[in-house]
Amino acid sequence: MNPFKTLFSPFRIGRLELKNRIVMPPMATNFAGTDGRVNERHIAYYLRRVQGGAGYVTFEHTGILKEGKASPGMALLDGDDQVPFFKNLVEAVHREGGRIFIQINHAGRQTSASVTGAPIVAPSAIPCPVRKEMPHPLSVEEIQSLVEAFRRAAKRVKEAGADGVEIHMAHGYLLCQFLSPFSNRRDDEYGGSQEGRLRMPLEVLKAVRQAVGPDFPVVCRISADEYVEGGLKLEDSIPIARALEKNGADALHVSACIAPSGYLNHPPYYVPEGVFTHLAGGIKAAVRIPVITVGRIRTPELANRVIEEKKADFVSMGRALIADPFLPRKALEGKVAEIIPCISCNRCIASIRKGALGCAVNPETGREATLVVTKVDRPKKVWVIGGGPAG
Repeated sequence: MNPFKTLFSPFRIGRLELKNRIVMPPMATNFAGTDGRVNERHIAYYLRRVQGGAGYVTFEHTGILKEGKASPGMALLDGDDQVPFFKNLVEAVHREGGRIFIQINHAGRQTSASVTGAPIVAPSAIPCPVRKEMPHPLSVEEIQSLVEAFRRAAKRVKEAGADGVEIHMAHGYLLCQFLSPFSNRRDDEYGGSQEGRLRMPLEVLKAVRQAVGPDFPVVCRISADEYVEGGLKLEDSIPIARALEKNGADALHVSACIAPSGYLNHPPYYVPEGVFTHLAGGIKAAVRIPVITVGRIRTPELANRVIEEKKADFVSMGRALIADPFLPRKALEGKVAEIIPCISCNRCIASIRKGALGCAVNPETGREATLVVTKVDRPKKVWVIGGGPAG
């Protein structure tokens, strides 16, 4: 009998039934060129995670506008001409029997004009403490233009044939900046109170819902605790979660942190596993829609326990699926000992800051289409001597 029965039980987001509770969250790869197009490298990378058995995969955060890019290699859905490239990805996933959501995002102040090619923007003229670049405070008219850009991007997600859309309201990007008193010091209708700070994210959610219709799954990702002084805490995020549920969200992807949050941004090996599951549990107790949790969940044992303890309905296994895309299948088949463990070294994070995604324990990550191991006609015996790179 499989010890992970709960983890591999089906569950729904909206009307979409998913085969298990394992989610691949949106993680940047920087595989796109300056044109922001989805390419064969993306497809090979995501297909490997689909083949590995995740309930659904989420395509990395995708820019609604070039002016909102977070990095040079960020994928874009800023025009109808991008839709065919996303269709290629979605169709490849569906041929494998998988499900895929696409996350849409605008970086706001958490980027640089050298990346966006235009002045960076934010709710208020307050620089990101990490980036230190002064943003242009958005006017009401500019806010409305961005709401429309989110709407158009969501429409393109559906046109590409994806199974759902995720709106990025977390990790210090634009919508998170509006939600948080750490970054939003406006005194008009888009600030000044929790209701004011909620206004733009709710307008985006309503616009997205209008674009995709009532039956298309819409997920909102939030940072339930920003782990900075003056930022959002769980008690602030509970009413935000309720408002998102009331205004059309089908599920909440509960994460944590923003750029200045330090080491917790990407919990390293010395942080307890499941470090943010208490946040998801707090949100889950306050809403009726499904909740997805994150935070150094590396093993099927922990993932199963989190769901059994009703801290969440789904578990995001991000770096764990970078390290071993077949983790779900191996767990389901009782081959846990064969799982390649993520060591929480954050080599993946370092790699995307310098270029494209890589992994310390999985050399195939990002090279799925080119680093293909096949059987040879005439095998040879090889001695490996040493415990360093050769070993």
